Amino acid sequence: MMMLQGHFTDTLLADSYRDYNNPVFAFWSFFRGMTAPIFFFSAGLIFTFLLLKDGRSLQKNERVKKGIRRAFMLIGLAYLLRFNINALVYFDYFKIEHFHSMFAVDVLHCMGLALLSLIGVYALHTVSLVPLPRLLIFTGLMVFFISPDVEAADWSWLPLPIAAYFMKSFSVFTVVPWIGYSLLGGVLGYYLHKRPAIAFTGWFPAAMIGGGLMLHFYSTKWFKLLHVFTGWDNFQMLGNYNYLFIELGHAVIVAAIIMYITPLWKRMPSLVLKIGSETLTVYTVHYIMLYGAVFGIGLSYFWKHSLTPLQCLIGALLFEAFFIWMVVHIETLRKYWERYVVATVEYIGKATRVMSAFAWHRAFRRQARPFLAANLPQVYRLLPKSLRQ
Repeated sequence: MMMLQGHFTDTLLADSYRDYNNPVFAFWSFFRGMTAPIFFFSAGLIFTFLLLKDGRSLQKNERVKKGIRRAFMLIGLAYLLRFNINALVYFDYFKIEHFHSMFAVDVLHCMGLALLSLIGVYALHTVSLVPLPRLLIFTGLMVFFISPDVEAADWSWLPLPIAAYFMKSFSVFTVVPWIGYSLLGGVLGYYLHKRPAIAFTGWFPAAMIGGGLMLHFYSTKWFKLLHVFTGWDNFQMLGNYNYLFIELGHAVIVAAIIMYITPLWKRMPSLVLKIGSETLTVYTVHYIMLYGAVFGIGLSYFWKHSLTPLQCLIGALLFEAFFIWMVVHIETLRKYWERYVVATVEYIGKATRVMSAFAWHRAFRRQARPFLAANLPQVYRLLPKSLRQ
């Protein structure tokens, strides 16, 4: 829900209303900035918890196999949503920037790589016998620490599809630093797997809230002190623009609040659970509706940066209401999708194959056969009699 209203408002709100001196916009912007870190952090937490819950070795762990399949599926879906058919169909639309935009990295790319990174760290743990939480903390922090170097580096020597994963000026999300949140979320997933009861104690969520508040208020000072002691410029750059660890603190606080709320919610509403299980479907449909994936015609095509705050508020509420309705009726919608859309596509595919075969036969009869008879009689004589006639 945070993602839906955040993307809707950020895409359609007019620039003249984006004033950080306005407390309402500043408040909205603050909470919107928390969405992606919470998403990556919680994904790392849940995946690591399930990975360890399986209990089998790396080769036999079903969660490893599912995670790898899921990761490549997310990356493939991300490229499909970025695909712009207009660049291929309309000649006057043929511009190199439209092809470049297809390779821009988005949240699904990074989530797929985050899953692969978690599996890779887990594999390293099984081989090296180094405790998993140490590896997760080390790799997660190092991803954050090297992010200034990655951002400042020149990646033009790499092919664009690869360079896009590191170029912050080109992509919405980049693999560094965003997978760091998932790696650090995996640390919490590890401890919740080892001692699940601590999530429902009073002291553990309180300690997490305290740690999150310390990251929010003091992490900038820590980096400046680290720069003084080590002389490493990355610490100074992280301290000057310290959104990574501040947002990490927010993600930890939100996780702690959920731990407090869960015992009070004796029975989780089925709608909440259903929405949670359909997040990928919601993301895909919202991306198509808002940004016009594939065909380039979505809400942003008509009203990008043009709505007033009131229009955005009403539109965001309707946008969220639509997706709640969609999730409630998802089984019925899937039946209609299978019956009409998939069946139509399959019919077109079969018809296209028949037409292609007919076109090939026609071309061979009218062009290839006379050409062979006139220029390559040896080959022509090898053809079956039915084709020669």
